[in-house]
Amino acid sequence: MFKSLGGLGNLTSIIGNLQHVAPRMELVAQEMREQRITVTAGEGAVEVTINGIGEVQHLRVIAEARDHEHLEIWIIEATNTAGASAKQMYADAIAQVASDLNLNLPGLDSMLGSLTGRS
Repeated sequence: MFKSLGGLGNLTSIIGNLQHVAPRMELVAQEMREQRITVTAGEGAVEVTINGIGEVQHLRVIAEARDHEHLEIWIIEATNTAGASAKQMYADAIAQVASDLNLNLPGLDSMLGSLTGRS
């Protein structure tokens, strides 16, 4: 009869660790704001730097490419690639917090996968 209650210890541990989640996530967010991801496109014609939460920090276009017919495509390509890297970095940081706090939350991997487009 009490075998079904065996998971309560784990549940109690998870609930106890949940109090640490908000401060850790604030720290993760701050760390991600400080991270930089730089990606180039168009064989170096465009360089985009974003932070770990996906905010564009810098955009550089070499002079020779400013009138190039593919300039917009290169900017989009570099920005999207950097954004995908930032999402992955953030998801990895969240997964690390969950692991550090021993939060074996059902569906976390799936949620993080949808965040990064990995499903």
